[in-house]
Amino acid sequence: MSFKDIDTNEFKSGKSNPLTKGEQQSKAIYATHTTKVLEEDHARLKTYAFKDDKKMFEVAHDALKMYEMFHNEGKKLGLSTNEAAAKAMELLKNSK
Repeated sequence: MSFKDIDTNEFKSGKSNPLTKGEQQSKAIYATHTTKVLEEDHARLKTYAFKDDKKMFEVAHDALKMYEMFHNEGKKLGLSTNEAAAKAMELLKNSK
């Protein structure tokens, strides 16, 4: 008798593998890709994710949405993305 002859059906997981072809993927599963990030940026992402109780990719995704917003608003005003963000920060500081 070999270990291959042992019936393991009773120990199989009832879960399905969403990564297997042909199965419906849950909406909670996000497409992932390996992306190179500077070590310092990775540490900062990790810190903010911990502080905000989010996943690192959620922090990066939110940051990208904000960057896009500053880019679009800056374009309307004839400003660079950094200038638009700086102006927004200035307005926030002066509103106190």
